[in-house]
Amino acid sequence: MQEKMTALDAYISRVYRIVVLIIPIFCLIAGVIIVLLHAFGCYPDINEMYMWLFVCMDVIYLFIGLYFRKTGLREDGIVRKDKLQQAKYTMAVMAIIQWNAITYIWPFSDLWAYSLLFTIVQASYFDVKLVLFTTAGIGGSMFLSWFAEGGRLLPAADEYYTTGILLRTIGAVMMFVSVNMITYFGGNSLSKNLKNMSAMIRSHICSTGAVWMIIFKKPIRKPVRKEHPSVCS
Repeated sequence: MQEKMTALDAYISRVYRIVVLIIPIFCLIAGVIIVLLHAFGCYPDINEMYMWLFVCMDVIYLFIGLYFRKTGLREDGIVRKDKLQQAKYTMAVMAIIQWNAITYIWPFSDLWAYSLLFTIVQASYFDVKLVLFTTAGIGGSMFLSWFAEGGRLLPAADEYYTTGILLRTIGAVMMFVSVNMITYFGGNSLSKNLKNMSAMIRSHICSTGAVWMIIFKKPIRKPVRKEHPSVCS
């Protein structure tokens, strides 16, 4: 017998349907943009072989997302727990790889500001460990890239060089901390609200049954299916 869908199950299932496709679609959009910009001469320094490998990688991501979308849901619409965990961390690794690929292929020093985009979608699950994993991967990659490709990715070496690095570091750290705080407090609030809502619905149904018995002197007719327990039990 399958489990009954709770309000939390319904929320996670809806988020799953969106996230497993929206992340690969965002990645593919990045691939299309880089090709178009290169075609119009905006990014002439990009290695074309790396560019097309980048696009092929994004297409593979889309097929991975479609696979999880097709195989991750049960017949009743609830997401499978094993597929949920697999999809969460597959999408997280996908985002980290995409971030590194963009960082080293695109000769653009302000891409660090997009780091929030790579983590905020994962926060939809309100999974603290998942968001911490994603922010650690992207944040670590970003700081390492500043050492590996400082000439391209850091501000110009002028009188504001140190100030620019300091402001970038503070901004990145504050973004990552904020996403993790939103995930933690938002997840706790969501869980409590959904539990309170379920309790109110059960209480309302039980109260309705009691009023029915007082007025009509007989209980509400129970459903024929016996495999589902009463909500008042």
